[in-house]
This record gives sequence, C-alpha cells and structure tokens, in this order.
Amino acid sequence: MKRTKVIALLTTVCALINTQANVQSVQAATYHVVKQKNYSKTKPYHAKDPDKSVKIWNKKHTKTIGNLQNYPHTTWYASASVTIKHDSTKAIYYKVRSGNKKHSGYVWHGYLTKGKYVATNTSTATAFLYNPIDPANLDGIDTKNIDSTLNNMVISLFPNTIHDKQTQLAADLFDHYVIGAEGCIQLTSYTKLNNQSDFKNFIYNQLKKELTKYNKTFTDFNGYKIGAYVDPKNKQTIVLLKSPESTPTKLPTVFYDPKNYAGVTSSEYIDTKRNDELISLFPGTIKNDQVQLAANLYQSYFDVSADYPEHYDDICKDILGKNYKKKVVFVRSMLGWKDSTYTEGKSDEEIYEAAKKEIAKDLKRQHKKFNDFKGYKIGAYFCPSTEENNYGVTQIILVPPTVKLPKIGKCTFTIDDVPLD
Repeated sequence: MKRTKVIALLTTVCALINTQANVQSVQAATYHVVKQKNYSKTKPYHAKDPDKSVKIWNKKHTKTIGNLQNYPHTTWYASASVTIKHDSTKAIYYKVRSGNKKHSGYVWHGYLTKGKYVATNTSTATAFLYNPIDPANLDGIDTKNIDSTLNNMVISLFPNTIHDKQTQLAADLFDHYVIGAEGCIQLTSYTKLNNQSDFKNFIYNQLKKELTKYNKTFTDFNGYKIGAYVDPKNKQTIVLLKSPESTPTKLPTVFYDPKNYAGVTSSEYIDTKRNDELISLFPGTIKNDQVQLAANLYQSYFDVSADYPEHYDDICKDILGKNYKKKVVFVRSMLGWKDSTYTEGKSDEEIYEAAKKEIAKDLKRQHKKFNDFKGYKIGAYFCPSTEENNYGVTQIILVPPTVKLPKIGKCTFTIDDVPLD
C-alpha cells in the first residue's frame, strides 16, 4: 500500500515538473505585438509562391489556423501591418482576410506579393526589381506592374534627355536616393486620370504645373538622365531628372533567394577577402557559388527590423535542398551576436582571429577537424560591418560531394537588370 502511494506521489510530482517545463517553454516562445499600422483602405495581396507551404497564424503567433498553399488562387486583403517581437527579433506580418471573407489571420509579409490574384495561361515568371540602397525593405516592384508604353509616353515630353537605367529604377521604386539628391529634380502627379481624358495631354498639363515650381519648361533638360513611372492602374506619375554634372550614386549588387524575395542582402555586407580566408581553413574543399549564396544570405537572418530568424531555414531549403539539415554541415561563430560589446577597443584583425577560435570550438563540439572535408562544396560568410551588432559573426556551410544541389536560377540583381522597354 505504501509503495503504491509513493509511486502515485512520484507520478504527480513528475507531472507537475513537466507542466512547469511546458509553461516555461511556452513563456520562452512568447510573441508580442509591438506595433500595428492600420490601413484606411484594405490592400490586395496574393501568395508569392502558391506551391509553398506557408502558415497563417493567429495574432499571438501561438496557433496555425491555415496555410496559403491551400488557397493558391485567393486574393487576400490586408487591413494592417503588424510588427511582432520574439526575444530580440522583430517581424512584419500582414493582417489579412480572404476575398470571400471566410478566412483570416496573420501572414509574414515576405510570403505575399502586391495585387489581386490573376489567372494566367503562361508559367513565365516576371522579374523583381530590388532597391540596391536598402534591398531588405518592402519597396521593391514586380516588373509586371510596369507599363513601359505609358512610361515612354511621359519621357517623350522631355526632348534630348537620356533614358537611363539607374534613373528609371529610382522612378520605378519611387525613391530618388537610388540616384542621389544632388542635381535631381522630382516631378509628381497624384491626380488620377479621368477615364474620358487623353493620358498624354492630361499628364502634359499636370507636369507643366510641376515644372513651374522650378521655373522650368519641358525643353530645359538637354543631356539630363531621365526615368518615369506611371502607375498602370491609377495613372499616378513620377518623373526623375538627373543633371549631367551631378555625380551618380554607385550601386551595390543585390544577392537574393530567387524563391523567397525576403532572403536578400547587399554586396556592401560581404567581405569576399575575409570569406575566402575562412574557406582556406578547410583544405581540399571547393568553393561553390550556390553554397556561397546561402552563406551570404546569413546576413538576412540578422535583419531584425524586417526579416525573422526562422526564415533562414526556408532560405536554406530553397538553396541547399529540402533535406539539408540531414546532410549539410554548418560551422559557426556567434560571438558578435552573443555579445555586441566584445569588439570595443579591438582591431579588425583581433576580431577576426577571435571568430576563427570560435569556429575551431564549434568544430570540436561536432567532433570534426578542419581537414575532414576534402571534396566538400563550401561557402563562408564573415559579417564585415562594424556598425552591425553581429560584427564578427561567421557562417561556414559544407556540402558533401555526393549531395546534388537544387536548381535555383538567377540570384543576383544589378542595375543592368532594369528594363527600359
């Protein structure tokens, strides 16, 4: 009898311990809404990749209430942009509701694209234009939302100007910082076109009013670089004119996951020399561009203002394969992430050497050595920016020679990718 009571007591104690552990686990994974921007009018979106499994969450991010994969042809209407915080990281979600009003929830912004879903008979993908100054922001544009006929009609109003790719990109993105404020004139028309009006005459009169603010006429821009963007739906227009005497802004290369536009970083955050030095620590390995891309995009993992750490897993699945966790070896130094003050008073070289020591420790933890990876495909990333709190963080990816990487297509964006016609 006593033995039975003891067993029952122990069972109760264990249950209480497990319950407390579960409570602590839930508390550790608490998500908080820290900011919400409500829209005066709902904005239409649809799934960026209809075949991708994407969870629809409740507001507290504790329960999945649906999956975008089950609604490939649905238009979702966003009524708010919600910033959700988890530990030290933040993520932007859209509060959405389906067009038939039967489904609603919160979806991470990177899985949705602007506009209503439109059925198409072709599988040809359209290109996405990034902002090289800040590629992780939400102001990129799909080329399907560009009407070159209308744009060129506006440009034709300005004789002897030069239709320039960089200036056109700045207009497409509605961001003059892409060409720099120096010697830049911006003309805008927010007036919607009357359906009964001729567009060219309408926009001529609108821009003529704008030009009077600068004491200019259409013929005063000989040799200027020009870009124009006309909203195909509302006919709202922006024209950017860059003086030939002004110094153009030098734009970096953008690296991105072609299946996930939220996985993106700039070449300004990549130190190729340091990365190659890390690779040289592993004799017999073979540098691979696709593996290096996955390493480069480790930077997006730390973009706590927009992207969420869990999405680096999606990036790796896209670039390294769905079963990458079972086959790929990751060696890391998290020194900068753990303690952002450790760089104080130290030189770049000292910080780099400290990171290498952390790499050696991580290898030892995995019961491996630097020379255990002959024939492996490799990519390495060292965060080079002293302005980042993760300065000194490293990521090394090693893929066994027997693993076949998935085909991913084009993964870089430069100014040469901007269409003019």
